[in-house]
Amino acid sequence: MGSLELVVGLLITLLVWTSSIQGAGSSDMVMAPAPIPHPTRTPAAATARDFSDGVHIVGLNGVAPGTYRASEQPGECYWARLSDPANSDAVISSHRIAEHNAVVTILPSDAGFESRGCGRWSAVTLPDVRTNYVWYSAAVGDGRHIVGESIAPGTYQVTDAGESCHWARLASFARPDAVIDRGPGFDGDLTVTIAFTDAGFESTGCGEWHSLGFNNCLELQAVVPEPDGFEHGHPIYRDWLDDDGDGWACETDQ
Repeated sequence: MGSLELVVGLLITLLVWTSSIQGAGSSDMVMAPAPIPHPTRTPAAATARDFSDGVHIVGLNGVAPGTYRASEQPGECYWARLSDPANSDAVISSHRIAEHNAVVTILPSDAGFESRGCGRWSAVTLPDVRTNYVWYSAAVGDGRHIVGESIAPGTYQVTDAGESCHWARLASFARPDAVIDRGPGFDGDLTVTIAFTDAGFESTGCGEWHSLGFNNCLELQAVVPEPDGFEHGHPIYRDWLDDDGDGWACETDQ
């Protein structure tokens, strides 16, 4: 077959194919619409609620603001809240703690947080001491306590504290100077009253604090809500909480 015949054959084939396409009904050939792009939701950046020593950014892709406890503190712990995580001198507040586990509150306004010698930090959920927790203890030892989490509000006494005893009621764990009241020990019995509005209580060299009871029924019901109150003989019962002298303290149905 010559080249002319080949060209003619191809032209005839093309004409036949074109005619068949034009003659087809619209129902015979449906063009699929182009896919419509949908915006994808970018996942929220993770924040850490458990982290180790080092310098950390606070916020997105970093450490979440909140209150943390150094649960594995091996020795002296240093922490610092920073206004610039790239500058270790940009300190908002810092503290060195040689005894007992450190507790710190990192604020949303902080840009960074640094710690050395503290071990691992774990988030602590602060309770609503007015309504949301049920907690009572007859005695607690030295250390750094969160009110409502490891110590109940009320009045506590330590026997023969000595001059090595130091204690402080805390308004916040964000700064070491956020102190409501503090005092040294002395030879003899030492009594301290912790309010349920306090954030924390800490002591060193004091020994064991024994609870003398709650200060009033408002505090008791905030910590241990009990509509029927507490009968004489119950560990929480105290004479000064029994207003009508019927052997029941802090009834809420009076």
